[in-house]
Order: sequence, then structure tokens, then C-alpha cells
Amino acid sequence: MIIQYSGLIAYQLGLDQQQQSFDLVKTNGRPILLGCEHYPVITLGRRSEALNEFVSSTSELKDRGLEVFETDRGGQATLHSPGQLVIYPIVPLREYEISVRDFVRCLETTTVKWIELHKIKAHLTKEAGVYTETGKMAFVGIRVESGISRHGISINVHNNLDLFAAIRSCGVSGRPLDSLEQRGVYVELKDAFDQWTSVFITELIALREQTMQRKNSGFSH
Repeated sequence: MIIQYSGLIAYQLGLDQQQQSFDLVKTNGRPILLGCEHYPVITLGRRSEALNEFVSSTSELKDRGLEVFETDRGGQATLHSPGQLVIYPIVPLREYEISVRDFVRCLETTTVKWIELHKIKAHLTKEAGVYTETGKMAFVGIRVESGISRHGISINVHNNLDLFAAIRSCGVSGRPLDSLEQRGVYVELKDAFDQWTSVFITELIALREQTMQRKNSGFSH
């Protein structure tokens, strides 16, 4: 696996890195894991209805320095800003024979285990993402094209949660949110990315092994 951490970058650069990585994975089949944080930006997924996603007006968004991007990922509106860890796993799911559902659950389970490394209890619900008893801490939205994943997961580490008031996060206004910093934990984003990556590799290997076992046993998922 190729692992790259870019630090604080513009969202468009993140999209460009994903496309370059996608083309590379399509050629050689080797997964790539990208980590970064973004300048303040609102991204709209394929389920978004642009006029219904914003609580603030267009002029208010501009005053806050919030760019808006329409994307091809799943889900609705979300927000990225400095201090939030954003991870883009570019993984050849078809080659690994991993379903989209299982891969999303792998991202979520990885995040639950990583959060719990910091002594914070986390859990999953019927909705996408990762939650604590205080609120939502991680957001998931991916796209699979030619059997390869793009986009990924964002985790509130020490970002400004007040910015989320500008949108209906994942279709919900005023959703309770949480972050590591809000729970009294501070970790540098590069360290957080390294820790998360270590857990993810273990979870991905386990998922591949489970997939192979199902295939060898003649069970189709």
C-alpha cells in the first residue's frame, strides 16, 4: 500500500490527488491511502439537494470563507476545515472481491477502534458514520468506479465544529457533533493519520481473508 499525507491543502488539490491515485491503482492494482486536512469547504454528495442543504445564505457562506463543491461521492452535505482529518482510500475493491457495503463498514470499524485507542467510546448506527455518546464524530461518503473506491472518511479531531451550523449535515440541521478535542484529547493530524492507517491495514487484511474464506467455502455474499 502506498501511503501519503499532504497536510493542509485546498479541496481541489485533494480531488486532483485522488484522480491521479485512481489512475495509478487502475494501472497497477496497488491501493493508495491519502490523508490530509482541507481549508474550509462544503461538499455536496449525489443525494444532496443544493437548495435544501444550506442553513446560511450564499453571501454568509462567502463571508465565512466557505467554498462549495458538488462531488460524485455518496451522501449529502458535509463540511471540511482545518483540524479535521480527511482520509481518501483508493482501493481496488473488485480485485479484492470486497463489496461496497463491507468496505464502508471497514472504514467505520477502523474509525471506531481508532477513537477507542484514545479512551473514548464510539459506536455505529443504522446511518453512515461514527458516533459517540455526545454526537457524530466521523462522516463517510465514497464512490466506486471501475471497481476502485474514491473519496472516503472525515474525522473531527480539533476542527471548529461551529462551522457545521452553516449546513444540514448529512441532511440534518443542528445535529449534535463531537471531536477528540471536545473530549479533552489533542493529537496532531499526522500522528492521527498514522494511527488510523495502522488500524485500517489490519482491518483491510482481515476483511480480505474473510472474503477469501467465504469464496473458498462456496458462500457468495
